Amino acid sequence: MEHFASCCLTEPGAGPDAAALTTKAVRHGDRSVLNGARAFVSGGGRSDFYAVMCRTGAEGPEGISALAVPKDMPDLSFGAQERKLGWNSQPKAMVLFDNAGVPAENLVGEEGEGFRIAMTSLDGGRVNIAACPPGRRWKQPWPRFGTASSSAGPWPSSKPCSSGSPAWRQS
Repeated sequence: MEHFASCCLTEPGAGPDAAALTTKAVRHGDRSVLNGARAFVSGGGRSDFYAVMCRTGAEGPEGISALAVPKDMPDLSFGAQERKLGWNSQPKAMVLFDNAGVPAENLVGEEGEGFRIAMTSLDGGRVNIAACPPGRRWKQPWPRFGTASSSAGPWPSSKPCSSGSPAWRQS
């Protein structure tokens, strides 16, 4: 836990299609010149390095590579910290690349493997996030917005999960 890294996949205004990213790295000798932006980066501005998915080849997933970019790289900058309603212990910010010269040796895996690397990382993260709500032990029913009753509807009971099944499935 001496160093932290951030995964940089989401682009401003790109929507859910990760294979359509436009941030580009062009090889010039022993460097890849990186231009573009990443949005909603967990640890943005605070991590020690950034795993950046970028276009190094043709359109589509096969043209995406991953570069490890250190925080102190010239021509790397950060947007303001995002203001969020929750999960404030994890900062988020934009990560911006303006002709950032990343050493060619910072390529993660092989050229064209970035999309596979990103999707593998997301699969693991999704499992962790999905495990959070069922692992929670409710102490009281969740409120039902827009009604006077807090126990009506498909909300969890106030009983803890003793059977190992989620509280909302208990009768």
